[in-house]
Amino acid sequence: MMAGHGPPPQPTQLKVLRGNPGRRPLNKKEPRAMVGKAEAPAWLRDPHAPVDPVEIYDALAALLVPLRALTTADQQALADLADKIALHRRLRADIYAGWAYETTTKEGSIMQRVKPEVAPFLDLSRQIATGLATFGLTPSSRSKIQTVGPEVKTGVEEFLGNGT
Repeated sequence: MMAGHGPPPQPTQLKVLRGNPGRRPLNKKEPRAMVGKAEAPAWLRDPHAPVDPVEIYDALAALLVPLRALTTADQQALADLADKIALHRRLRADIYAGWAYETTTKEGSIMQRVKPEVAPFLDLSRQIATGLATFGLTPSSRSKIQTVGPEVKTGVEEFLGNGT
């Protein structure tokens, strides 16, 4: 199969949670990683970083662990996402101080130019959105996941009874 055609492959566990919408046979021999919190890798720690990527990593892990959506095999992907978010926040601080700067043209007139940080900022925005969706941390990606086990009713559903 050529790269770039069709959607990317989904992990079997994610297909199970989504109810196997494609109805294709599930991979029964897919490797399974241990569920739990993977510690932030040492390379992510940077005492000089204005935004600590380890704090972001820990905050994301705190969201994913109760959902049982984080395995020890996800350490690198989560670290990369935390690193991108930290860099994005640093660039955002630079950009929000002013999106543009003034420069003088060869003819002597003054013009506004967009800061060079804007392009990587926007690129990181797209990469972060993809990373959050990969971990089921966006409303649309979360809506495609079904929990397995007893159905849990909200307080409103319990109050209204069986008529909901």
